[in-house]
Amino acid sequence: MSVATRRWGCFAIAAGFYRFRPTSWRGPVLLIVSILDVLVYATALYVVMTTVFEFSGVDRFMTMLVGLVPLRWSIGCALQASRVAHFVKTCRPVCARPFLATVVLAMGPSTVVFAISAALLVIGLTFMQASPAGLGHMTGWGFSVIIVHLSWNVLLVFAIIYMRMRHVLLTEGAIIFAFVLLFILSPITYQFSDIPAAAGQILTSMNPASHLIAAYQNALWYGQDVSLQVLPLSAVFCVGLLLLLSRLVRARTANEPQDLDQPAHRLVWNGRFWRYSDTPAEPDGAANVFTRWSGELPWITGRSMLYLLGSTSRDVAASVKVFSALAPGSDSEQLLDTTLPIYTERVRNRLCIVMALLMPSGPVILDRLLDNEDAHSVEHFCMFVASSPLGIGDMVVLSARNEIAHMLAAY
Repeated sequence: MSVATRRWGCFAIAAGFYRFRPTSWRGPVLLIVSILDVLVYATALYVVMTTVFEFSGVDRFMTMLVGLVPLRWSIGCALQASRVAHFVKTCRPVCARPFLATVVLAMGPSTVVFAISAALLVIGLTFMQASPAGLGHMTGWGFSVIIVHLSWNVLLVFAIIYMRMRHVLLTEGAIIFAFVLLFILSPITYQFSDIPAAAGQILTSMNPASHLIAAYQNALWYGQDVSLQVLPLSAVFCVGLLLLLSRLVRARTANEPQDLDQPAHRLVWNGRFWRYSDTPAEPDGAANVFTRWSGELPWITGRSMLYLLGSTSRDVAASVKVFSALAPGSDSEQLLDTTLPIYTERVRNRLCIVMALLMPSGPVILDRLLDNEDAHSVEHFCMFVASSPLGIGDMVVLSARNEIAHMLAAY
């Protein structure tokens, strides 16, 4: 296994479990609640349908539950994609493919919840049917449907992240409305036998998700073969469209101009002290350029950011120690448990510096990240760089403030 593949594997695992880590009681509780909430939704929906429409029976409840589990997967991926879309910009110095990393991050938590929920559902249905043949049917057809569903979700997440980055999609209201409409039109609260055949054809043609929900119900509950008229072709279409869109995104990203000012001072760390450099103050293409996080930020905590971007090369505890060293005080732990959009610019810059200092290799450029600091903070930064056991290599500080440059040069 190559180093790049291993890194992506580590990042994918971190993206799936970063919200559920047992650093406190909240993580495991959130995972349990996320798994059981579909059962609560199905029970509440069943009570309403039984009371209002007199639809009752085990068959009704199980079709609702089987339909809600995959629908929740798609909803979770879509909402998470909207909330972490701007991870593309913040992870760019660390991740070779920031857009792909953001897609993985958006799908991670909901995919973990879906995988556990689907496994528990299959186990429960196996005991209800008490048939080994039924288990083979559920796992075989169910896995095939999941592959198709996965392609749909990846395309959905890709589109939402792109629209959020381009400010085409500004709120989550459109996402919620679309899924409410899908919920109403899909065979979750009703069965096709409840409506006339003509109406069933209209709902199917208007809502391709009906094919997916029906496929899950046939595979897991009814024990019937899944129709292959629509789903395989839809998966091929999704994969083809994803390949095309990924090429367009890479081309557009490569042509985007970098919005960087021209700092007046460039200081280079030579392993013992800082010195002025006559090299033009322009970021090198071969270096990892860490610049200020401006505009929108992903709705995740500082601790989660360090965990995600450090999952392939370092211990999270080391990141926390570095952050505490750069921002001494009793509130360091509280700051890391706060979401990034709430951070002040000064704290965001410090968090970015932490990620730069812990880069596993390659030269690092800090572009104006120290310009909001005072003399006390700059001194802590210099002390850490000079005495750090992390083996800090080539580092350049770009600054637009004379005072910051003088303090570094005088250290």
